[in-house]
Amino acid sequence: MQRKQFWLSGETFAIGLLMAVLCTGMAWGSSEKVIYSFTGGSDGALPTSNLISDKAGNLYGTTSEGGNSSACGPLGGESCGVVFELMPSNGGWTESVLYSFTGGSDGGTPYGGLVIDADGNLYGTTYAGGTSGLGTVFELMPGTGSTWTEVVLHNFAGGSDGELPRAGLILKGNHLAGTTTLGGTGTGCEFGLSCGTVFALTHTSKGWTEEVLYTFKGGTDGGVPYGGLVLDRAGNLYGTTTQYGAVGFGTVFELTRGKGTWTENILYSFTGGGDGSYPEGTLIFDPSGNLYGTTNTRGGSQLGTVFQLKKSQGGWTLNTLHTFTGNGDGGYPEAGLVRRGNAVFGTTYYGGTYYECGLFGGSPCGTVYELSAGKQGVLYSVVYSFMGTPDAAQPEDSLWVDQSGNLYGTGFTGGASGNGAVFEITP
Repeated sequence: MQRKQFWLSGETFAIGLLMAVLCTGMAWGSSEKVIYSFTGGSDGALPTSNLISDKAGNLYGTTSEGGNSSACGPLGGESCGVVFELMPSNGGWTESVLYSFTGGSDGGTPYGGLVIDADGNLYGTTYAGGTSGLGTVFELMPGTGSTWTEVVLHNFAGGSDGELPRAGLILKGNHLAGTTTLGGTGTGCEFGLSCGTVFALTHTSKGWTEEVLYTFKGGTDGGVPYGGLVLDRAGNLYGTTTQYGAVGFGTVFELTRGKGTWTENILYSFTGGGDGSYPEGTLIFDPSGNLYGTTNTRGGSQLGTVFQLKKSQGGWTLNTLHTFTGNGDGGYPEAGLVRRGNAVFGTTYYGGTYYECGLFGGSPCGTVYELSAGKQGVLYSVVYSFMGTPDAAQPEDSLWVDQSGNLYGTGFTGGASGNGAVFEITP
């Protein structure tokens, strides 16, 4: 498919981009193919997570539904999701289900992606299940043959320790860190609900211990974080909240560590105007320490934005790099971004040129897009427009880039059975 281009005038596009290794963006005429279609049975269904890879090139991810149990959902009766692996073989890919959640003490409904350690152990979160039904942090350990063992590292209990994590984790040494959408001691959110937390798990000889690093209050400090965290070289944490802040449309925040405590700094509060609103995706850094992300809605056409937060001695300045219009360029990005050389790539849940999706059809199926620095400003290109079943459709999370520059991701719907798919885009 030939991709569409949109030139954007304006702000410097410093995706380190000018400092990064000399590398072009995706080549013209990129091709997409579905490498696995979920059936909705024991192999999983409706993936909302990104993918990761091990050193051998195997891909790992989660699906929010499917698997062998049907004890999940608000009223029960829904399947509980799986952790899967895709292994390249004979020019194709073979799926293996590493673990099927039951919705009980082991957790259920994983929305976020995974992280992997040097020994090949996988770590993630579930939105539901656990001993209180409010989500878990889990580890999957490879055994002999194809056997994997799940261990729950933490059960969220609500109250001060948080509940209902949607995002994946970051791993640094013997520490894991993430966010919960609700829980904590703050009750300033709508209907008096708790507003979410940032938490860490630390491994010692006695096991894993949880510490709540910050509780959102639902005021100017933000609340209800959907995205995960990123870590800078100094050990500071950065993330987004989907709501609240100075105007009520979400924030970008920083957590810095003091003597045994963490302090939140709001880097930016979205206004709901041309800067967008309700950021859901995880942020990324460039080599200069600038941050990049997306907002899910608003902006000039109410369909979201891509933004840069540029760091300076006086603080942080937001530059809107792209405003989604719905005119073939996509819309409602739920995912964050990924860097490759002098470009960044992302996905949109909505938009594109094919109208085969949605509950009754007639809705566009989403896109993969690229932003790169050009002589005339910032070049926005639609790399691929999803077509819906049997193609992938409606991607909800970030992409994975391999060493060859191929992009991998998941479509929440689409695939041969309409239960979602894993896709590859080759330059």
